[in-house]
Amino acid sequence: MTIKELYDSVAQLGFETSLEDYEDGFFALVNRAIIQVNRVRPKMAIFKLNHFPLTNRLGKEYFEPMCKDEEALIFTCDKARSYYFECNGNGVVNIEKSTDSGESWEVIGTVDLTADHGRFTAYRGFIRHSGEPYLGLVRLKFDGDFIYYVRNVALYGSLISNDEADIPVYGKYSAYDLASLTDDFDSFVCPPISDAKRGGKFVLDEDYFVENVSTLLVPASLKGVYDVYYYRKIKAIDSSMDIETTELDLDPDMCSILVNLVASYVWVDDEPTKSEYYLNLYREQVAEIMSREKRFNPLVYRNRNGW
Repeated sequence: MTIKELYDSVAQLGFETSLEDYEDGFFALVNRAIIQVNRVRPKMAIFKLNHFPLTNRLGKEYFEPMCKDEEALIFTCDKARSYYFECNGNGVVNIEKSTDSGESWEVIGTVDLTADHGRFTAYRGFIRHSGEPYLGLVRLKFDGDFIYYVRNVALYGSLISNDEADIPVYGKYSAYDLASLTDDFDSFVCPPISDAKRGGKFVLDEDYFVENVSTLLVPASLKGVYDVYYYRKIKAIDSSMDIETTELDLDPDMCSILVNLVASYVWVDDEPTKSEYYLNLYREQVAEIMSREKRFNPLVYRNRNGW
């Protein structure tokens, strides 16, 4: 249904050829009604999530906080090109290289650590010597005069780009904010993520977590391409659009019930009886659609063993 077809249909319900005074506010009324109608059968979209976190060359998971007290904390590996870690406290990290299999070490960089009122602060950077990548044996040596804690330590052998900001966070989970990754995110479908190789859906609070409404936390160990399902925002209309050709962002049956809802909004002040009549028609149509879809989509139970 085009904007013009909707406009004409609503006008005819009021036994008019045009809506006269309602023309200026018509787009606002329609956008309000479209959002309401979309709740009956929300528009869904799929985001292809390429989940391939970089490999930590340390070969061991250092997720939990480790205390640097009297002894320095040292993390060593070969051919590391960048680092990431989180620290809570004051101290210094020496980035060191060795050309004799670890017999002696030379400092090629330092990172000053500053406490942030008890919170862990993220640090990341490239491992370079004289401005060039160093691909030999390197280590991070956490030192200093004070006690502090370090966690999520990683040394990466691969780079995503030449921008330090692209050095990824290291942790048990990788965070993906769908509101930032898409331009039409509204909310997650439940469940939001699927993987055919693992037998279908992930289990909430076990295989994945949802944080701050729009952020999906996926275990770093589960590398792969996943389908993330979400309800998308409906496309609004405005006066700059060609009303003759612009189609409403709704399925055909949703457009048919949209007419009655818009009509109820149009006449709510001047003719409340007519407005109530069309609102009741809209509600009856919604009830019929939901009843029909419930019959064609029976509830399916599946236990953890797959039956």
